[in-house]
Amino acid sequence: MYIQFHSSHPFAYIVGGGYVIGLKNMTFDALSESRVTYLDLGIKGNLTFTWKCKRFSRAYMSVAEIRIDETPLDNCSVKELSRGIVQLSSVMSTDLDYAVTVTVHEGSLERTFTQIASITETGPSLAINCSLNCNDKVAVSSKLALVAWCQSCVPGDDVKYDWHLWENLNGRYERVLMSTENQENDTTCNSQAFNVPSFVLQSGKSYVVTLFVTIANHTKHERKIYRKIQTNTPPTDGVCSVSKDTDAVTLISVNCSNWTDPDDSLQTFVYLYETVIRRNLTHGIDDIVSIVYEGSESSIADVPVQAGDPVFGYNVTVRVRIFDIYGDYATFVKNITVVSTEVSSESFDEKFSKYNLSGNDIQTLNFIGAAASSLRQLPYTDSTTKEEDVFRGVESIYIDDTDGGPEIINYQQRVLKLIRLVEKIISPGCNNTHGRYNLADIQTIYSTLDALTRYQPYLTLEAVNTTTDILKTVIGCLEIETVDRPLSTTMLDKLTLLAKVFHRVLDNTLNKMLPEKLQNLDEELSEEDIRSTIIVQTTRFLQETFLLKKTQGNVTLDHHLMNLRASFLFQIRSHERSKQIKQRELAQRNIPCIKNILSVFNKIMENTIALGERLFLNGLHVLEIMIRKVSGNNLSNTNDPFFAGLYQRNNSEHHYSYLTISIANFLRNPYIYAENASVATSSVPVIKIPQNVSVDSNVPNIGKPVYKRYIPLMNPAYSEKMIYFTFDLINDEDASIIYIKPDGFDKTSQRNMTLYSFFFSSKTFPKATNFDYLKVLGVRDWTDYGFKVFLPGGICRKGNCFLGIQPHAGSSSVKNLLSRKKRAVSNTTTEEPFGNATSLEFMPVEANFSLIFTTTGCRTWTDDNNSWTMEGCTVLPMSDLNYTVCRCTGNTFSSSFYIPPNVINFLTVWGKFDASNASVYGTLIGVFIIYLVAVIFLRRQDRKDVDQWAVTFLSDHTTSHVYFYLISVHTGLRRDAGTKSNVQFIVTGDLCDSGIRVLKDRKTKEFSTTSVNKFFFGTTEPLGDLLYLRIWHDNSGLPGYQSWFLGKVIIDDLQTKKRYFFYCNKWLAIDDGDCTLDRIIPVSAPNLISLKKRLSDETQTQIPEHHLWLSLFFRPRQSKFTRVQRISCLLALSCLTMISNAMFFRSSSENQNVEQVTFGFLQISSSTLYVSCVGILISTLPVLFASHVFRHINNNIKTKQKSSKSKHINRPYKSNDISVSLSDVDTDVFQQEDDKFPHWIYYLAWIILTMSVLSSCFFLILYSMEWGSTKSEEWLSSFVFSLVESLVVFDPMKVLIIVISFSTLLTNWYQERAPNINLQKLRKMSISKGYKETNISDLTNYVLPTYDLISEEERADLKKICQEKSKAKSALRNIIFFTLYIIAIYLISYFERDKRSFHLKQNLDNYLMFGKEGPSAITDKKSFYTWLNETFIPTYYPVNNYASKPLTVVDRQWFQDMASIRVGPARLRQVRMKSGSCKYSKLVGTYPCIETYSELNEDQSLYCLEWKSYNESICGTNDYKNRFYTADSWKYTKASDIWGISRMGEYNTYSGGGYILKFVKNRANAYLLLKELVEHDWIDRKTRAVFLEFTMYNPNVNLFHYAMLLTEFPEVGGVVTWTDIQAFKPILNFSSLGFGLVMAYIIVLCYYIFLLFKILWNCSKFGCITYFKEPWNVVDCISTCLAYSCFVIIVVKMKYTSTAMNMFYEDKLTGANRFINYGHIVIWDNALNIFFAVLVFVSTIQILKILGYNKRFTEILAVITNARKDLLSFGVLLAILLIAFVFLAYLLFGSRLENYKSIYITCGSLANTFIGKNKLDPLVIASPLTAQFFYMTYIFFVIMFMLTIFLSILNNSISAVRADTAMTLDSLGILYIVKDVFRRLHEKFLKFKKYEKSEETTVRKEINAVNVMTLIRDIVTIYGIKKLELKVKSNDNVEEKCKQNYFSSLKLDSCDCHDLVKENNDEEISNNKHISRFDAVSISNIDAKLHVSEDSCNVHK
Repeated sequence: MYIQFHSSHPFAYIVGGGYVIGLKNMTFDALSESRVTYLDLGIKGNLTFTWKCKRFSRAYMSVAEIRIDETPLDNCSVKELSRGIVQLSSVMSTDLDYAVTVTVHEGSLERTFTQIASITETGPSLAINCSLNCNDKVAVSSKLALVAWCQSCVPGDDVKYDWHLWENLNGRYERVLMSTENQENDTTCNSQAFNVPSFVLQSGKSYVVTLFVTIANHTKHERKIYRKIQTNTPPTDGVCSVSKDTDAVTLISVNCSNWTDPDDSLQTFVYLYETVIRRNLTHGIDDIVSIVYEGSESSIADVPVQAGDPVFGYNVTVRVRIFDIYGDYATFVKNITVVSTEVSSESFDEKFSKYNLSGNDIQTLNFIGAAASSLRQLPYTDSTTKEEDVFRGVESIYIDDTDGGPEIINYQQRVLKLIRLVEKIISPGCNNTHGRYNLADIQTIYSTLDALTRYQPYLTLEAVNTTTDILKTVIGCLEIETVDRPLSTTMLDKLTLLAKVFHRVLDNTLNKMLPEKLQNLDEELSEEDIRSTIIVQTTRFLQETFLLKKTQGNVTLDHHLMNLRASFLFQIRSHERSKQIKQRELAQRNIPCIKNILSVFNKIMENTIALGERLFLNGLHVLEIMIRKVSGNNLSNTNDPFFAGLYQRNNSEHHYSYLTISIANFLRNPYIYAENASVATSSVPVIKIPQNVSVDSNVPNIGKPVYKRYIPLMNPAYSEKMIYFTFDLINDEDASIIYIKPDGFDKTSQRNMTLYSFFFSSKTFPKATNFDYLKVLGVRDWTDYGFKVFLPGGICRKGNCFLGIQPHAGSSSVKNLLSRKKRAVSNTTTEEPFGNATSLEFMPVEANFSLIFTTTGCRTWTDDNNSWTMEGCTVLPMSDLNYTVCRCTGNTFSSSFYIPPNVINFLTVWGKFDASNASVYGTLIGVFIIYLVAVIFLRRQDRKDVDQWAVTFLSDHTTSHVYFYLISVHTGLRRDAGTKSNVQFIVTGDLCDSGIRVLKDRKTKEFSTTSVNKFFFGTTEPLGDLLYLRIWHDNSGLPGYQSWFLGKVIIDDLQTKKRYFFYCNKWLAIDDGDCTLDRIIPVSAPNLISLKKRLSDETQTQIPEHHLWLSLFFRPRQSKFTRVQRISCLLALSCLTMISNAMFFRSSSENQNVEQVTFGFLQISSSTLYVSCVGILISTLPVLFASHVFRHINNNIKTKQKSSKSKHINRPYKSNDISVSLSDVDTDVFQQEDDKFPHWIYYLAWIILTMSVLSSCFFLILYSMEWGSTKSEEWLSSFVFSLVESLVVFDPMKVLIIVISFSTLLTNWYQERAPNINLQKLRKMSISKGYKETNISDLTNYVLPTYDLISEEERADLKKICQEKSKAKSALRNIIFFTLYIIAIYLISYFERDKRSFHLKQNLDNYLMFGKEGPSAITDKKSFYTWLNETFIPTYYPVNNYASKPLTVVDRQWFQDMASIRVGPARLRQVRMKSGSCKYSKLVGTYPCIETYSELNEDQSLYCLEWKSYNESICGTNDYKNRFYTADSWKYTKASDIWGISRMGEYNTYSGGGYILKFVKNRANAYLLLKELVEHDWIDRKTRAVFLEFTMYNPNVNLFHYAMLLTEFPEVGGVVTWTDIQAFKPILNFSSLGFGLVMAYIIVLCYYIFLLFKILWNCSKFGCITYFKEPWNVVDCISTCLAYSCFVIIVVKMKYTSTAMNMFYEDKLTGANRFINYGHIVIWDNALNIFFAVLVFVSTIQILKILGYNKRFTEILAVITNARKDLLSFGVLLAILLIAFVFLAYLLFGSRLENYKSIYITCGSLANTFIGKNKLDPLVIASPLTAQFFYMTYIFFVIMFMLTIFLSILNNSISAVRADTAMTLDSLGILYIVKDVFRRLHEKFLKFKKYEKSEETTVRKEINAVNVMTLIRDIVTIYGIKKLELKVKSNDNVEEKCKQNYFSSLKLDSCDCHDLVKENNDEEISNNKHISRFDAVSISNIDAKLHVSEDSCNVHK
């Protein structure tokens, strides 16, 4: 390998630059600025100079044009004054320019520089100096900084500058427009400095900067000067590759090759290797740049890099920048993933030793940084109680002394170790030697420190101390590297990167060092002082309350509470104080060092900015840095957020041409070690300015004061009509700033008058005759924040300051007109006063107002005694809420800005009560009224529950029953599930059965919905293990109470403690379900029950129990959780929901970007829904606790039961022969188990509920007073939604979780156990309670079960009627739901198709499309250009209005109608075809032909102007593009690049690409573009179509309209025009939709979600083939596909729209002029319209399906279905005939008539004959002979013959359908069902008492002995004794028959055969005794054949 070294050329430069203006005696100095190399400042070496001089014609310069003639006229001579300095010696003329060229020699190397001098007789000398990027070639990647230099100007001169930039285009100079949007401060084209940002200039170009200067002193001088600029070309053509490896940390290797310099192939490059990592930091997201290596090597290997951020997927961008000698660079970028893998301590030590021994410090530092970035960031928060929590009323506090725990401490030690290693590596620093660390190395050091200090919990004070030492060492290296050296562009770039990371490291260090809120460490912390402060503040506030016309009431000082709070605050502050003492010691050592570091850093960075520029490093946590260079002549006009003004002192004689201002602004006080450090409460700016310049510093205030609103209350005890206030001053000499903002004040509508007088006093409340300071406010005193009152310092001393505000009454005439009510007062920030303008005069004496109190004072820091002082400081009156403006001596300032605390005043707040604010008050009152009424009603229900839960024996119980069971009957959760019919049952065991038993006791009247009825029943002997339960009823209940939905039956064997479950979940009814009145249910084992059945059972069980809202009405089981307790829990839930919503609620004015939908008083938004969800989540927890306690509490049950007996239960129930008590079962029979909680928890639950209600209501009222009526009404929406969510979301979710848990995971644990019964007492009770042997049991067994008297035929008829009713109900439901859907979809289709779209399109047509000047006038190319020139451009770019008055710049952005604004530019798009040889060349010779347009063969070539072949060297240059406006219009653009889509025209279909001309933003340039197109023949023979496209927006109707004019130039000649204007609404704005429309969208969405699931369910159940055989199912599937297609199109359309709108907004910000193609959005909008229209059509057709239940509509559909085969045959025949006639007509008339020019149009023309629109005359004119024959033939065969056949087919089908329908019986109609519903409602509610009386009579007959004997007599009379005996004798046959066929014919009502507990064989069954019981069933005419349900299963042996 050979290495060739090249010596650097010397740097040549003449002071003043390339062009100067001077006097005749001016000198040319090349010695001062020339040097051996560009970077070696001041090194002259052995430089020698040779000079040349030539005369030139003076350059012509004006604002519009410049001409520079570089042809020399002759030579001139110079004389050398000294080495490198010459002067013109020949005769000089003021009309010529002199070019003086110096050649600087360094050995054999040389470099030249030419300066052109313009000689003037008088006036100042002028030159353009360069301060940055000043090499002989300008780097385009860096900014260029130029400064105007006037040698003889004095500070008093009025100098005006005008800079222009020109580009050299082959000797012609065109002006380059400079954007000033991103220029800061005074770096504009009219200032002394002229800065060209990076990448504005183009590489390899020549430019000229001109400067026009006007100098006005005693005389006016105008000067013109220029400077030539040659730009450099950066490296090109290279590539780089990146690979990574892992060795403890991630290592990267980069290899670059083939990079070359286009201007110098031998030039060497500098490679800068960097990583860019996007990190989510505490101050926000930032891109962190770290330099890993810099050098001339084109590759690096195994360099450690820091890990990426997990938030951004560990992405790391590897960036390589290749710099040439001028500082221009090329960039290579590649993204890699660097995962954070923590390095263990052992592995780190091993690898560190390896890196350290290598001697490569930078590589070692990279390794440390990579290891630090991989440390795991453990979450850490200081758990110490905050002072705010103490004032909120916490009962205890916690002091966190753990420092985060052992893991955090371990990481702190590791970070400290790494920081010390960094210190060890870089020690002892640079030692004043240049070159140890270059700028890239220093940036690497800072990047390593950044990784180590980034996570604050790992940073200790010791680590901060070490970091400061490192920063001190490194800043020295940085100073050595940059001092006394000119900044190259490469150094400028690296310094910019270095500044950012330096700022972050220093900010992290200060953030750990400085406390957020500094205590006064000069005074001892005393608990007594804290207590005294609290008492003084509270007492003073009570005094203010009294003066505000309020009495103290019962509010007193709670000294116990104050002592407790003082103790808490003392502990918290002591803990914080110990930390701040350590921080103070650290700051005292390091802050002076940090100030010196910042001073050096600012000095270095001053060289990186140009005159007029401003460098600002914004505050991350603590530190802000600002550096700025300003012109000395422009000090008074210099504005900046950090200072209010700059001025030179009066006694200063020195004036600066420019000066540098550097500010280090500490957001926290860095001088915490000062004696009085706590007085500085704001940020601390340290300003460095020249000594003779003073500054008025803007000290940013810390804190955000908020307006507090007041009512103008005046105490009548005082004669002064003033409103009194007091506020605190914490320091002497502090000034006060008070803002007042009256409600309803409008400055624009008020005359100038006095509004308020402010009286201040330092000792007591002021009076009009006794005050210290007075300020009178008038209308003209209004500021942006309100009326400001400035109280100078010294008026009030430290302590209390007293204020009296006296509002003025205003004019009496106005006062009589106004009768204003006091508005509600709020503590929130008031609205701007310009919001509610009124034409009436403002009345201050009656207006509510808002106040802000602040105090502030200026302080300056003195280094001599390390303290803050007020000497020499003044607070200026221009101070406001954001800044305190201080005028002080020194350079370090702060302020004592203070916001007096606001304490909630519980006395005056009730003065804000506004009865008109009914949203909150009315809601609270309504809730409590509902609660009280509900409590009264539910208390009665609780008493009834006690009666219902009393368990007694069945009515057929006898004393012979000695074996006892407990039967629990669960009625299901269905509508009308309960029954009042007589229910009987038989229980069968493996030993015997129970016989027929009556399921009723003496108190039970019905089995109500969700009820659980329990009964004792006994048998004479054990039944054994229970097998089956047969249960039925006689259907004898009242209307509405006949059917019964049985959930399950549980029977407990009280002797063996076994429990048997019989699951039914079916109807026992003849009009519902399977129309069966009896069921045989097998026993089910709990562990064998199917999951489906368990879920169903648990759902019915848990919904009435755990759904608080439903449990008020359905309380099925015995529970300690009473209904009153449930309603109380709901009251607490409602109140807690109110206050929790109020805490999080924000009004619509506070949520500006949230869309709302209003419905009545409800306002719905995403914020409302979010607040409601949060509110109900917070409110549910205490209610769940209370509910759980009430369910399990030991609530003195025995005592309550005794009282309940005495009051309610011991009511005798009388009959004719028996009198018993309802308390048949003694409470001691059930042995109670111990509850889970002690009894005192019961009272705790009530206390929690009570406090929740009271506290919530109290604070809610306070909130409402703060809000006002508007916000309260918005809050009501969130409260309503919270209750709805609780009802329909959270409680159902809670039930669902419980059901799933108990049905799956907790099945065994939650299984309810059998009750614990005292059998001895039960037996005793069964004998001693007065039960008599009445033989009711025998009578029931053999006589009473008469429900089966209905015959089999009647049963079948009833079942059929039931099925018809079911179908009718289903049809009615479908009609209701479909009606809702069809209304919803009609609403959407009506409102979403804006009817104003047509008028919008018509308006555009009237302007552009219609009339003589419209597209119809376009007949050739010339007329097309004419239309563009005379119609389109004047209309599209309006200049004057209708009155011929010129439009403003803003108005010119609109269309001619001033109703629509242009959205982006318009464009012309041309599609072309290539020329080729003609097919018949004999006729035309070699003349080329152009074929018909085809997308596959279209011309896509690149061309130069006039469609010449493309030449890159000519057409591809920037010079060519800048010369011709339409240079890009001759190049083909693909459709994919412009979102293009093929479009159909009148003649052909064209692609979406083409040759595009984009219009500009103004009319003049549009004419130029069009002129250039015409001159260069843009439209020629090869042009096939030209599209004109543009988009506009009408904000009045929120509609876009996209217009396209297609002009086709077919190959046959001529022009065909076609226009398409589409109006569309691209963005769906929900806030503009009404509630009804939103609900319509929701209904449609829910409908199709349900329909989709229904289709999928039916397909899986019946199979897709079977399902789709039904035509209406196919229609459902089609409509579902259409609906979801619409949803998909909406999403796609919104996505494309969002992209297009983002591009539009981006163009508005950047000023770009891109054409944004909305055409594809229009296509999606049209697709949506088409799909939605078809969906509406199909949905409308589906009405026939719904009406198909009606017989007449069924007949109509049946006619078509019956004739489908004939119609199909007819259709085929008709199609053949039509096709034949279509082709015949096309061939006969297609070449002559427009209506027959194509087959498609011919089809339409012939179809018109069916509606009589066709005419014979045009045919006859076109072809007289054939027209009449064709027409007559067509009419005969198609119209007459085919239509006759069609009518015959329909007639035959109608006859057949009518015949079939006549044989079908009419079914129950929907009208019958509707009438039945109203009848049942009428019977249930209006005739309730009548039915109750009838029911009571029925019940008494059942147990009346006389009625029983009468019934026996009637039976004997009817049947006769003999028949009865015969029936008794027939029992044997029946029993034998049952034995043989029992198991073969018996079908069980169960869906799971595995529910059987045991299996019995035939032999065991035949020996059982239960078969004989079926004899009785047979005798009672009970059908022996049991009804089989659809889901029953066979019982196997």
